[in-house]
Order: sequence, then C-alpha cells, then structure tokens
Amino acid sequence: MMISNDFEYEQNDNGEITITRYHGEDIDVLIPEKINGTSVTSIGDKAFCRCESFTSITIPDSVTSIGAEAFEDCSNLTSITIPNGVTFIDDWTFLYCKNLTNITIPDSVTFISERAFEGCANLASVTLPNGLTSIEACTFEGCFSLASITVPDGVTSIGARAFIGCKSLTSVVIPDSVTSIGQLAFYGCQNLTSITIPNSVTFIGKMAFSGCWELIDQNGFMIIQNVLYNYYGKEIDVIIPDNVTAIGESAFSHCFSLTSITIPNSVTSIGEKVFYLCSDLKTIIFKGRKNLDGISLAPNWKKGYHKAEVLFEP
Repeated sequence: MMISNDFEYEQNDNGEITITRYHGEDIDVLIPEKINGTSVTSIGDKAFCRCESFTSITIPDSVTSIGAEAFEDCSNLTSITIPNGVTFIDDWTFLYCKNLTNITIPDSVTFISERAFEGCANLASVTLPNGLTSIEACTFEGCFSLASITVPDGVTSIGARAFIGCKSLTSVVIPDSVTSIGQLAFYGCQNLTSITIPNSVTFIGKMAFSGCWELIDQNGFMIIQNVLYNYYGKEIDVIIPDNVTAIGESAFSHCFSLTSITIPNSVTSIGEKVFYLCSDLKTIIFKGRKNLDGISLAPNWKKGYHKAEVLFEP
C-alpha cells in the first residue's frame, strides 16, 4: 500500500496504478492521471465507498476500469463523467448515490452490471451507451426521479427489477432488438402512461408491469398491445375484451373473488399460473371455441386454483 495526496494506491503487475482508497475531504475531487510518472488506469473496489465530502469527481482519461462499489453511498455526489476507454461498470458502482443528478456514460461502455445505479433517487435522466447489449437486474431500481430513458438498439434483454419503483418514468420505447423483459422489470412505475413492446419480445416475466396504474383501463384491465398483463378490477364474473390476443403470466393471480371468466376466441396464448390462487374460480369459458386447439397453453396455466370447470361456447 502506498499513499500520495490523500490517494491510497497500489502498483499492478503491469506497472500501472490502481486507486484503492481516498482519504481526503475535498469537495471537488480530481483523480490524478499519473502518480510519480506512472499512469492511473483503475479505480479499485470500494475506493470511494461512503466518502461523503465531495460533490463532484473528475476521472482522468487514463482510467479504463472502475471496480465494484467504487462510489457506493457517496451521498453528496451530484455529477460525474466517465471517460472514454472505460468499457465496464461493475456491480453496485453508484449504489445509493442519492444526490447524483446526472451522469455521462461514454459509448466505450458495453456492459453495466447489476444494481449499478440502484437507489440513485435524484437521477433524473441518463443516456445509455450505444454499445450496450443488456440492462441487468436492478440497474435503476429505486431511481424515483428518472423521468426518461432511451433503450439503445442492440440491447437484447431487460433484467428483473431493472426499473422497479421508477415512479417518475412516463414513457418507454423498447427497441426491436429486445427479446426478453424480466419479472418485476417496471413494477411500481406508477406514472408510466405508454410503453412500446416490439414483436421481438418472446418472454415477459411475471408482474413485469404491476403497479403501473396509468396503464389500467376503466374496467381494471392492463392491456398493452393486445396482451392482457394484469387485472385489477373487482368483478366476480369477468369477460375479457375481444381485442386481447394473449394473457400474460399470473395475470389474474390472487383474484380471490373471481368466480367465472370468459375468454374470447381472439386469445391464442395463455401464460403460466394465470389463475394462481383464484380460490373461488368455478368456470373458465372459452367463447367461440369447441376445444383448446389453436391456443398455446403454458404447461402450468391452470396451476394454483381450485378445480374450475372448463367450458366451451361455440
């Protein structure tokens, strides 16, 4: 371990320097590009973790690697620019930086790990790099002020809980490159009024849009692009609208008072555990059908409810 001007550091096998800890109390921190003539190329794990003194930090262009939890809980940090050359943002890098309002992420970054910005309550907007291929689990969980997000072309998956609790988010456009959206991905985005889901998406996890109250119609249905994701109504005899073509996983789960449901012949797909714990469900009526031919049924679509009778009304 070596120390230079409040920076604790170590020299790597290749001769370059990793900052391992900051011991100063400056308000504006400038990480040196070189220490004793040797390039600083890395910020180590937890190097600035819980450093509450500074509001801004400048990272030199020589840095290509930022470790896990490097800036975790830097509660007074308001802005940061990540230099070109950094390709990877590790786990929990900015976890609970509650006053971080803006961050510049260069296109050199191709991977942002789990929980990188979780709990950044005042982060209002962020531009994701064009080379990003995934949005990992919990990346923006609890970013209450996040009002807009652009998902770049090339992203193929949005992880579980990625935007959970982003209550200021009003609209999201998901590009054609995305094939999967994890469970609880947009849970609690209570002001989300529009979301575009491309046909490329083949998997949407359970409760991905639960708590997105502005997406619920007057009858209690949450229908996005002809897919019924959730039902929040109080009717005991429910008739699904004719424009619905698919029923998502767990769409009616925990609807304890539901006694009957009528499914139109427009529905061609039914997901897992659609009626899970619907304890009073007595009849499932398939309208305009003689049998279940032509419907893609998840293996456990009937799991978790009490012996409802399946009827057909041609």
